[in-house]
Amino acid sequence: MAEQSASISHLAIDWSIACHTGWGVYALNLALQARRHNITPVVLAPSYWATLHPIQRASLAAAEANEPKILNSIAAAGGKTLAIECPMLIACSGHFDSHPHAATLTAPRRVAIWVSECAQIIPQAIERGRQMDWIIASSTWNEKTLRRHGFQNVSLEFQGFDPTLFSPGPRAGLLGDLFAIFSGGKLEYRKGQDIVIAAVREFRKRHNDVVLVFAWSNPWPETARDIAAAGLVDQLVLQKDGSIDFVAWLKNSGLGNTNVINLGAISNWQMPMVLREMDVALLPSRCEGATNFVAMECIASGVPTILSANTGHLDLINMEGCYPLHKQDPVRPTTCHAVVDQWGESSIDEILEYLERIYRDRAESRRQAMRGSEAIQWMTWEKRFPEILKRCQK
Repeated sequence: MAEQSASISHLAIDWSIACHTGWGVYALNLALQARRHNITPVVLAPSYWATLHPIQRASLAAAEANEPKILNSIAAAGGKTLAIECPMLIACSGHFDSHPHAATLTAPRRVAIWVSECAQIIPQAIERGRQMDWIIASSTWNEKTLRRHGFQNVSLEFQGFDPTLFSPGPRAGLLGDLFAIFSGGKLEYRKGQDIVIAAVREFRKRHNDVVLVFAWSNPWPETARDIAAAGLVDQLVLQKDGSIDFVAWLKNSGLGNTNVINLGAISNWQMPMVLREMDVALLPSRCEGATNFVAMECIASGVPTILSANTGHLDLINMEGCYPLHKQDPVRPTTCHAVVDQWGESSIDEILEYLERIYRDRAESRRQAMRGSEAIQWMTWEKRFPEILKRCQK
């Protein structure tokens, strides 16, 4: 049943819908929720419609059909100002960079969704930010950064998750009696997959029934070239086409390829089946600008979740089902990440303590995780979207 219509009839989203990237999943759920509120979503960037679940795609058939007309209008403007006659949500990085065409589009209200992995905002970015009518921060950490730099037109509006996908459910038992550790997020130093490898490598010395299941696909492998900066893993290995050779890299990094499952570029709607088979999720990010979609989905699915207690994760770590990594050392800057103040380096020893606890009492850890799944229900998209929508109205 559709929700009560808002005072706006259309809502523009200036970035691509997809099911294989965090921003893409964000856009997808905004569009789906807009439809539930009798609002027509207007997508202003080429989208990856084939990655959607067929029912999701069918629900947004009108937006997909309208895409060529919209993109042709933007192209025809040739960089000149083009008026969008409805509120526009704009995806912004820490420097308030956005889709190249965003600066040429005018709208009755421009609302930035700001996700930053940096605690500093350069002067040029501050000036760009002041052009926005409103700024949505996706974590308490980001909100504090914006306010510290003088922004007043800011509100904290968390991202959501889809409970029709991410909820506890029965296991299929596909992995037998193996102790399954899940790690997700595109491979990069910031996400801390090198910490995961180091921890699992050590944990396997104690237990030979451990399987690592990972979804680390990264369409931009150049952003992962500094993954070995902390000295925990070997240098990244690339294939001839430039993609990451996970088999060779994991072997060189001492993890090997026995009891390792690479999920590849899996779509978001395929993840629930994976998560229900997991005993624990390990997400020791050095930094998260927002609350981390993968972490929220793991918690919602009733998976015991080990999280680094830094940056955007701080909004999640007090939920039951979370195992917070409180020991956070300073992070070494790298060629890809020169500014890392307020980031955190998780302790492998602390990770091993949690893994051992969960391994030895899986029933209790699962009961705790189920309570976490209940506690996070206030963060569903259905409950978060109206708050985001408010910021799109004058």
